[in-house]
Amino acid sequence: MDIFDFIKQRGNQTMIAKALDLTPQAVSFWVSTKKIPTDRVVELEIATGIPRQQIKPELFGEI
Repeated sequence: MDIFDFIKQRGNQTMIAKALDLTPQAVSFWVSTKKIPTDRVVELEIATGIPRQQIKPELFGEI
């Protein structure tokens, strides 16, 4: 499961937004563009348990 599937299925955008102190619209934008801002990767890893290498493999390398 990639981060976008997680957000859509299990995590939902509101939960992620609250955990990162963002609006649900900001998280919805990530999902629609399939891009996570680099400065949010570590926070997202902590909030979801999904390793940063899976969230942004082009930056942190493949697992």
